[in-house]
Amino acid sequence: MIFFKKNTNLNTTYIHIYIHSHLNIDISRFVYFNYHSKPTKMNTFKLKYLVILLLSCCHFSLNAQVAPAAPEEDHSYKPLTLKLNDTGSKYVRFIIWHQQWAQTNNLAVEDSKLQVTTFARRSRILAYAQVSSRFLILTHIGLNNLTPGNLDALGNGGNGPQFFLHDAWTEFKVIPKKLYIGTGLHYWKGLTRLANQSTLNFMTMDNPRPFTHWHSLGVTDQFARHFGVYAKGEIGKFDYRIAVDNPLNPANALGAGKDFGTESSGLTYNGSAKPDKDGNPTGNTIIEGYFRYNLWDTESTVLPYQVGSYLGSKKVFGLGAGFLLIRMPCTEKKIKLMKTYPILQLMPF
Repeated sequence: MIFFKKNTNLNTTYIHIYIHSHLNIDISRFVYFNYHSKPTKMNTFKLKYLVILLLSCCHFSLNAQVAPAAPEEDHSYKPLTLKLNDTGSKYVRFIIWHQQWAQTNNLAVEDSKLQVTTFARRSRILAYAQVSSRFLILTHIGLNNLTPGNLDALGNGGNGPQFFLHDAWTEFKVIPKKLYIGTGLHYWKGLTRLANQSTLNFMTMDNPRPFTHWHSLGVTDQFARHFGVYAKGEIGKFDYRIAVDNPLNPANALGAGKDFGTESSGLTYNGSAKPDKDGNPTGNTIIEGYFRYNLWDTESTVLPYQVGSYLGSKKVFGLGAGFLLIRMPCTEKKIKLMKTYPILQLMPF
């Protein structure tokens, strides 16, 4: 506040400037200025500049005192995404995860002593890029079960410490949302929803044993991945995925393709390694698919990995049906056997 007072008896003019600034704190600051002079033209001119100077100083002081507080840091999850254009329609996204476990020995053994072992259950790096409006590429590498028992002195011996290729495919958008076609080492599997289980968000600690949903793991594929061609898409609340694949060479399969059933079926998977008795190639093609109708919220099909638990962020209930077809030779001459594994699945979450 500024007060002007003229004393006519003394022929002088007084200016009082009183500033009160309260800045939401318990201390108020007061500034008081007093100027008096005889009212000559020169003094009046000086007086005006003095008032302007004082007001400018006060304005600067007040602005400096009310500087806004630094915003609170946001710790919520944000996807690790690198935008390749201004709109963000072209991008590269990275997903990196490690699952560290601590595991005891079997304490059910009589007179066992407690031992705790720490190890990396999974260590993965996944990146996918929407390089244009129609093309997507994906690469996924990692390892499983790196323990003190399979560590290597220099990290270059044995399978334990070695990263390997999980997924590597390219995808072309034919009809937006409705039809995408891709090829490569892929995870677009049939038979059940959890044949495409994500390892980031299990409902339980891990996929239950035996690997019922990873039905072909290590027998016809490399860690649940086949080389082949797939098609997938969404039509409203309905989505689908179909794949035509080539199987793993049985010589490299777990148990070299032998029967792993609790009761012998009399069948040995020899796939692409051997023709049938008529000399016709058999087992070189696997056809699989999965179809689902979402009664409540829809699930994403951008990537194949199916969520174990949404932790309340989605309300999901769907009906799905899938199949897996493997052609194998039968023991009887001139009879070809088509092994079919159909399933109807109800998925409440």
